[in-house]
Amino acid sequence: GEIPVLVVSEETSVHAELACVRSPLAGWITVRDVECEAESDGKRGAKTDEETYVCRQMIFSCNPQAVQSEVKIRLPAAKNEGSRPPEFLFCQSTCAYHLAIAAAFALLPEETLSRDAPQKPTLVASLLGLGGGVLAQLLVCLFGASFELHLACVDLDPVVLQLATQFFAFHEAPPTLTATVDDALAFVERLPAHSQDVLVVDINNSASSSALTCPSEAMLQANVLECMRTKLRPGGILLFNLLSRCPQSKREIIGRLTSIFSFVSAFSMPADVNELIVCGTAPPSHVATPADLQARLDALFSAVGEDLSKVGADDARMLAAEKSTWRGWSQRWRILENSKREDTDMSST
Repeated sequence: GEIPVLVVSEETSVHAELACVRSPLAGWITVRDVECEAESDGKRGAKTDEETYVCRQMIFSCNPQAVQSEVKIRLPAAKNEGSRPPEFLFCQSTCAYHLAIAAAFALLPEETLSRDAPQKPTLVASLLGLGGGVLAQLLVCLFGASFELHLACVDLDPVVLQLATQFFAFHEAPPTLTATVDDALAFVERLPAHSQDVLVVDINNSASSSALTCPSEAMLQANVLECMRTKLRPGGILLFNLLSRCPQSKREIIGRLTSIFSFVSAFSMPADVNELIVCGTAPPSHVATPADLQARLDALFSAVGEDLSKVGADDARMLAAEKSTWRGWSQRWRILENSKREDTDMSST
């Protein structure tokens, strides 16, 4: 699953129910379109003579209050329905967490992001937990023109991959984008040592009795974290969404991370419910303050925007050019140090 902080609203107006499929792992999986705001005029459920905007959602019956995946879609007018396919607006993200992950790429080493060489730099990443494939598509849209991107997606549930392909326009494009039905732990264990620039853990905790919503408790075991650390290249980063209702549990998790990784930082989300945790084998060079990160973000997305303009990817180019969006993430970022972390946690309990 993807986005535990996107919750099902009682006020949601359903545009269409598209599928309800039984999964041996997630119960019933529902795919539906709900009305959403159009980018152009901000009207809810906006319609014109030419098109309708909806948000397509994936919801699991085992966690019915959470939206696992969501993407904005531009539907053609009814008179054109058969002649024009829906347009998936992956770069008009409805999920702040996904944008934070894109911003975290600015914490990669300068040599990884360098554009001095004549060929595009290689960027190897793995995404554990596919959902509708929305995050994967966003990363490919944003970074595919600037990097020789190799993004491997893994999900344990074959039904999820089937629905992502059928209803969320997810499609493999090797070697840039691949998908595998596999156990995430087994997949990580098989990865070559020091092979990953970015590892993203996007797997929710299925134990409903636990205070930890995300990530899965299995991915936070010390031996698993140590295994993932060994898979990172020098300067590589491990990313995961941390959402826990228990301050003590959160303290213990952060303490475990700082004992294994030499660099741990966090992006707070606008709703202040969850955080994107960034772990690395070494602190990023010349990035010690939000101002340092802002400079990195400006440089990264300015270059990405230039590359996207050359290939005519307008939606992605416009997202890369939104300086206020990326600078906002620099203000939400902090390095987690023991003394600061203890002060923060004491004030929140």
